[in-house]
Amino acid sequence: MTRHHERQQDNKSVPVIHNGELTNLSFDHVIRFADKIEEIRGKHGADKTQDEYKSLLLFSGDLFSPSVESLLTRGGNMVHLMNELGPDACVPGNHEFDFGRERFDRLIEFSNFPWLLSNIEQHPLNEKHHPDYSQRIQIDGLRKYLILERCGLKIGIIGLVSDDTLKKTNTESKALFALDPMNHPWSSKDEPDKWGPLQQLVAQLRRSEKDSGKGCDLVFALTHALRQPITRVNEDIELAKQASVFAASSQRGDGLEHIPGIDIIFGGHDHHYWVSNGVPVEGLQPELSEKEKSESKDTLIVKSGTDFQDLSEVMIQVEERPNGTERKYVVTSVKGEYSVSLSKVDSDTPKVKRHRFEPIEPPKEGAGPGKIDDTQKKHIQTASTKKPMARVLKRQFDNEVLAGLKTPVAVNEHQIVIDESKSRSEETVVGNWIADVMLRWYDHLWDGKEISRPRAFVTCGGAIRGQRNLEPGTIFADEIIQLHPFDTPLVAVDVEGQHLKTALDGAFSSMKFEDGKYKAGAFPVVSGMKVEWNIAPATGPQLVRLYINNEHNVLEEVVDSKVYRILTIKYLADGNDGYSGRKNKDGSEPLGGFKKATIVQRYEEIPPYQKADNVFAMSLRRRPQRIASAQ
Repeated sequence: MTRHHERQQDNKSVPVIHNGELTNLSFDHVIRFADKIEEIRGKHGADKTQDEYKSLLLFSGDLFSPSVESLLTRGGNMVHLMNELGPDACVPGNHEFDFGRERFDRLIEFSNFPWLLSNIEQHPLNEKHHPDYSQRIQIDGLRKYLILERCGLKIGIIGLVSDDTLKKTNTESKALFALDPMNHPWSSKDEPDKWGPLQQLVAQLRRSEKDSGKGCDLVFALTHALRQPITRVNEDIELAKQASVFAASSQRGDGLEHIPGIDIIFGGHDHHYWVSNGVPVEGLQPELSEKEKSESKDTLIVKSGTDFQDLSEVMIQVEERPNGTERKYVVTSVKGEYSVSLSKVDSDTPKVKRHRFEPIEPPKEGAGPGKIDDTQKKHIQTASTKKPMARVLKRQFDNEVLAGLKTPVAVNEHQIVIDESKSRSEETVVGNWIADVMLRWYDHLWDGKEISRPRAFVTCGGAIRGQRNLEPGTIFADEIIQLHPFDTPLVAVDVEGQHLKTALDGAFSSMKFEDGKYKAGAFPVVSGMKVEWNIAPATGPQLVRLYINNEHNVLEEVVDSKVYRILTIKYLADGNDGYSGRKNKDGSEPLGGFKKATIVQRYEEIPPYQKADNVFAMSLRRRPQRIASAQ
C-alpha cells in the first residue's frame, strides 16, 4: 500500500470594500456610507502583524468633481472626506482633472492615500518648456502599482483608465499625457517580445523576487472605463477577455494557473451599479444586456455605483495552485461575507453584497444645486459630533462651502434684469450668455479628433432661474449657480435638418398665452444659430426659418436632408418639452424632432453651472470675466 504525502493547499479569503464616483454629496448618504465601511472593516478585524485592517478599501475614480461643494472648494472638500475614509488604493477618473492640471497635482499632494495610474505617463518639458515627445516619465504623485499584504497574501494593485476616459478628460490637463491602451491585445506567454506595457507590468508583478519580479500572489485592477449599453461598448469586458479575468472554478477558468493575467477588476466611470455574469450579487440586481451576459460569462468585474448610494462588500475566494506556471494562487469565486467563525465563507451567503443607501428624507420640491438644501443643512448642523465624518462635513460646510459661495467669477458692466418669465418668452442677454458659455466649454474640451463638432447649442428657457437684477460690479459663484441650478447632462446629437426644425417647432407649439405673451419653459435658448418664428393666430407660435453656423462661423439656412451636430441637454434630447414635435391630433406624443436624433457623445457628469465656472477658470485663470449687456 502506497501513501501519497501531499502538502495541503493554502486556501484563503480576501475581504474587499469597493466604491467609485463619489461626486454629488448627500450629507446623510455620506455619514451612513462611512458608518457602513467602518462596520464592515470591524467585522473582518485587523491584521495585528501589519497594524491595519484585513479588508481592502478600493476606489475607482471621479472624486474631485462635480458637485456644488466641489465647485466651490475646487475639489478640496472631497480630499478631506476621502482622507477620513482612508482608502487603500484609488485610480483617478476624468473628473479628477476638471479644475486643471495644476489643481490636480495639488489635490493629489493633499491626499494621504495612494493614487495609482499604470497606463498613462507624461512627456517631460525640455529646456525651452516644449514637450519632449521622445521621452516619457511617471506622473508626479501617482504610483504605477501598489503592493499590499492582506490575509497572508501579497496583492499587486494596478490602476487603468480607458480610451473613453481620456477622451472625456479636460484637454488642457491631458496635453502631455501618453496613454498605453488598456485593451491592447495580450500575446502568448511564449512571445514576450509581443507583450504590451500592461502585460509586461502584470508579468513583473507576478514574477518571483529571485527572478527580479515582485512576487505577488494576486493582481487586482482598478479601472475607470466605459460601459455603454446603447453602443454595446464595455471596455472592462474587453480587458477581462484579454487578461483572462475568470473564476478558476468556471469553464473559461480551466487551467487558469498556467495563463497570465489579472485576477479581478473593480471598475467605475459610468455611474451605474453593474457586475459581470460571473459575479452573483445580493441586493438590487443590475441589468445585463444579452450581449453582456454572453461576453462577460465567468468574468469577475464589479462596478459599484455612484454618489455614496452603493457599496460592494466582496469576499474573494482564493485557492493555491503550487504547480501553476503563471499564477500560484487563483480566484475561484467572489462571495459576500465571512461566517461567524471567520474561518471560512458561509455557504448561505454566496453572493457579493450590494449595500444600497436610499435617502431618509425626500429632497424638498424645487431645491436644486443652486441652494444648499435645508434638509442637508439640518443634517450637518445636528449630526452627532461623536462621528468623525460628521465633524469633517460640518467643518467643510462652515469653513469652505459657505465661503466658496462668495467667490468672484465675473464682472458685470451693465445692469442685467433676470426675469424668469422673459426667459420663457423671448431672447434675453443672460440666456444668450449661458448658451454661448456652453459652446465655449465644448470648444475647450474638443480634442480635434472628431470629424465634426457641435456648431450650435440648444437649451430651454425653463432651465434659467432667478427673479432679480444683476447690478454692475462683481458676480459671485452662488449667483451663477442660481442662474442655471440644474445638474442636467449635456449631450451632442446628430440630427437631420428636418428633425431639428420639428424639434424647435414643437417647442414653440407648447407655448401658452399668459399675461399678454406666449410663454413656455420649452422656449428655445440658443447659440450658434438664428431662429425666426412668428405667432399665427390660428396655430399659435411656429417656426419660420432656421440658420446654423457653418465651419467658418457663417450662418447658413438649414437643409432638411443635411445632418447637423448639436449640443443640448439630455432632457431635450429625449424629446421632452415638445422637442419631439407638435402633438398629434389625438393628443398623443409624436416621435419626431430630437427623438430622431442620435446621441454621439455624453457629457452627463458635469452640470452646466460648473461648465460656466470652468470656462472662466480655463480661459481667464480665475480672473473674473466681463459680461457686457446687449444695447
